[in-house]
Amino acid sequence: MSTKKPPEMASDLHRMNNKYSCRFAIKGEQFSCAWYPTMPSPERLLRIVETGKYHAARHIFLTEMAARIGGAVVCLEL
Repeated sequence: MSTKKPPEMASDLHRMNNKYSCRFAIKGEQFSCAWYPTMPSPERLLRIVETGKYHAARHIFLTEMAARIGGAVVCLEL
């Protein structure tokens, strides 16, 4: 019996506003989001999330991951 190694994948850069972009990645069982040029302040991050752009970009990445593995992908926000 063999176990499959989880796929590694990174998204394209997603523009969140005129200053910030982010890239999603999964390596092994670790899901991450890298911000460019740097992590926004909590106030700016809240504004970005409220526009819906962050969740839309994350949804695109997770949908691509589900298609790649041929199954469901679940992301829990804590």
